[in-house]
Amino acid sequence: YNAAKNGHEAAVRLLLQKGAGVNALCHDGSTALHGAAENGHQAVMRLLLQNGSNTSIRSNNCGPALLKALEAGHEVAMQLLLKVDTDANQRQDHDDTALHRAAENGHVAAIELLLENFADVDAEGGHGDKALHRAAANGHEASVQLLLDKDAELNARGRYDTTALHRASEHGHEAVVRLLLEKEADMDLLDRNGSTALHEAAQNGHEAIVRLLLNKGAKFNIRNCSHQTALHMAAENGHNEAVLVLVENYANSSTDGKDDEALHWAAENGHESTVWLLLEHGADVNASNNSSSTALHKAAENGYDAVMR
Repeated sequence: YNAAKNGHEAAVRLLLQKGAGVNALCHDGSTALHGAAENGHQAVMRLLLQNGSNTSIRSNNCGPALLKALEAGHEVAMQLLLKVDTDANQRQDHDDTALHRAAENGHVAAIELLLENFADVDAEGGHGDKALHRAAANGHEASVQLLLDKDAELNARGRYDTTALHRASEHGHEAVVRLLLEKEADMDLLDRNGSTALHEAAQNGHEAIVRLLLNKGAKFNIRNCSHQTALHMAAENGHNEAVLVLVENYANSSTDGKDDEALHWAAENGHESTVWLLLEHGADVNASNNSSSTALHKAAENGYDAVMR
């Protein structure tokens, strides 16, 4: 393993001639092929493969040698492995394929190589994610474009029933959101929590994405499983820019299942400036929920004196 990892071809050849096991495992489950692939030592890899190295053996940390080469960015090493009929859909122990990992890290050339070698563009990985989810969540616009060009399912469901649009909206990747919308991604699909992409953008304070989704016609008064609209979530987290965009789009009148208004949520969480913003845009300071609590009660219950004043 050490000779292979460090690219010492002559030493590897001698050890093999002396009967060293080509598929012998290290303490972490790695073989000599893993070591050579990690460091892109192509000549050593060829020698090991000629002597029967098994490309399917998984190490404990990163799976088969193909994924080791991918993680290290050695595309030529990947090509070498794929040329000897290595399965392009090999998985890590937690079920990600090489394509998932390439998409997650934005390795466009590796994505192209894997797809050319019949990687399944819509294979499910860990938590049910597709490669498109990983690329979108990490803001890799070129990878998203490539996967869609190769017929990745635009509205596929992944972890918690999210779509790529949910994930890009959650993490604030405006360029990816714009691309997905250009491809006509469904803006109003609900994830497992009943949230839309607009909920995700509002909850995380991504004002530009909130505006983009609204301009494209996203429904702003959909309530999730907690009976919250996007405005409630923006107010709860004190994201004033997102709140402003939403109230400008007439979202202020919406109440949740307990008759809490956005003002209640802002007051309950001590967001003084958000309370002022909502009041300036017509929120009823005396509105009460079905427990007869007003925003003042909510602030008092949580000790937010500045909001009470």
